[in-house]
Amino acid sequence: MSKLSDRHYKEKQPEETVGQIQKILKNLEINVTEKWQKKSSIGTYALRLKIENMDIGVNGKGINKIYAQASAYAELIERLQNDLLGDLNVTALPSKYPFQLYYDEVFQSSKELVTNHNSYIDMYFSGRKMNGAAADNKIKHFQQLQKLDEMYYGIHDRYLTIPYYSCREKRLVYLPRNVYRLSYGSNGMSAGNSFEEAMVQGMSEIIERYVQKKIIKERISLPDIPVEYIKKYPHIYEMFRKLEQKQEYKCWLKDCSLGGIYPVAAFIILEKNTGRYGIKLGCHPDYGIAMERALTEAAQGQDILLYSQRSPFDLYNKNVFDGMNIYNTYKTGAGKYPYHIFSPEPAYEFHETQSVEHMTNRDIMNDWCNKFIEKGYDIFIRDVSYLGFPSVHIIIPKISEMFEADDIRYRVYNTRFYVCELLKQPQNINKENVKYIIAVLEYFLPSVLENTIDTYYGWCNKDAIPCEKYGMGVIYLISMCYVVEENYKQAADYMKMILSQLENESGTYQVDKQDIAFYKAVYYYLSGLDAGLEKEEIQYYISSFFYEELSTKVCRLFVNTEKIIACQYPEKKASDTEYDTEKLLGEIRDKLKKAQLSSKINQLDIQKKLEEKK
Repeated sequence: MSKLSDRHYKEKQPEETVGQIQKILKNLEINVTEKWQKKSSIGTYALRLKIENMDIGVNGKGINKIYAQASAYAELIERLQNDLLGDLNVTALPSKYPFQLYYDEVFQSSKELVTNHNSYIDMYFSGRKMNGAAADNKIKHFQQLQKLDEMYYGIHDRYLTIPYYSCREKRLVYLPRNVYRLSYGSNGMSAGNSFEEAMVQGMSEIIERYVQKKIIKERISLPDIPVEYIKKYPHIYEMFRKLEQKQEYKCWLKDCSLGGIYPVAAFIILEKNTGRYGIKLGCHPDYGIAMERALTEAAQGQDILLYSQRSPFDLYNKNVFDGMNIYNTYKTGAGKYPYHIFSPEPAYEFHETQSVEHMTNRDIMNDWCNKFIEKGYDIFIRDVSYLGFPSVHIIIPKISEMFEADDIRYRVYNTRFYVCELLKQPQNINKENVKYIIAVLEYFLPSVLENTIDTYYGWCNKDAIPCEKYGMGVIYLISMCYVVEENYKQAADYMKMILSQLENESGTYQVDKQDIAFYKAVYYYLSGLDAGLEKEEIQYYISSFFYEELSTKVCRLFVNTEKIIACQYPEKKASDTEYDTEKLLGEIRDKLKKAQLSSKINQLDIQKKLEEKK
């Protein structure tokens, strides 16, 4: 093996990577905390790296501690430089700098965006069957749908755009950030010890998710990776052998290369007698590292055996092909796959992928870029390495979309902004506007990462939010919203959902019996209202079955049902600072803006980086 492949295609030793990023963080006065996970059943390591005094953090994983540490620090610096730290609603805080996000941003009108063609804008209108529409119609549609920029910045028909380098057209293209972000999220964001290494990491992530979507949507059954091939990588074989010895589990290493085309592997584990399983894909030009990634990422955040609890087996394939389900499989693995994946008859035979043993990261980067362009795709690259550690964001229209952002999704995000602002002043919630809260909360309920209360309440102590410590703060809030609407059946149904989870909790949370009693009393009150009982009757039954202190507390909630949210949820006040994530984020973003001004990057220099010889 070459020295580069020995180092997992890292241009520097992991100790150097960690040291360099720690120095950057120290200069920025950003303190972090490390929380190590217990060594996994297959001997891998993982840790959670968090910004001090904030819930914002990243995960790292690896076959040893130093690789896991380097993984975490690289992901954090990637997120910092790509400004992917907080919720969309905190992007427009007051700043002492003369720009909103990036020094090279440009505000453009809808007319400028429509008439300055590029493959992203063309794809945007093609998805709406408007490619052949007149420019005026496109402009009108864009203005009516895209409202986030106006909400953030208070300027009509001006959209914050940032420059990317187009590999196919060899020019800069300006993309509307608050529009494309809903499609791509963090996909293609990466960091590495060199520009080339970062590019390979970013394209590997894009290819992995592209293949994952293809496997799900096309119901592709996968071949096993032959044991003799796995044995070429002794540490992979040893990890896999340990798992095979667990009799209550069954596991596979599956080939996702679709016939040797893509260097993607999958780890699949199921727990017998449960109907539950987990699937994790990994991609890297070195197929051994692809297999390794599938294993180490499945062991991230919990022991690898527990990864078998991510997905339910379903011969109906219910909701499998839904966009939200596919998105969940990308982000957390907690989604469903078509049962065809387990078919004993694979859709293709195993073929070895291209060997990269004697290739450099530059060779691999150029090879992949050329292949995408030859197939008619464009590659947009943005260099965000202004803190001094190579980082990029790569967008490949029609390939790297995490979510197909249709008009409904954009409208929901418009409404979500309004809802987040409304929740800051719960006393203003009433029968007229509560419907918007319900619509947004229910839309995002199937989304594993967007159905948490902190995506709405990024500014307060989460312990102050009912039911949030059990991971069901959003469900409780939906129930209360239906109370405001006087739709007591729906409110009771959601409360019953909470009770069902808490009463059957298998150890994820330490459930307080007093909490269960409270939610049960609330459920009884709601079911009584739904059954048409008078409040006095309901109070009699509640006081008969529950202690006086608890029954009094519950009955007081329902004195004025239109104010039931206001009496349970915190109000955002100007003096709130102790748990104010917005304030802390604003301070960090100001530091990042200052760093941008002292290290301006010309995105056209990417052309030189792609073409220079080494």
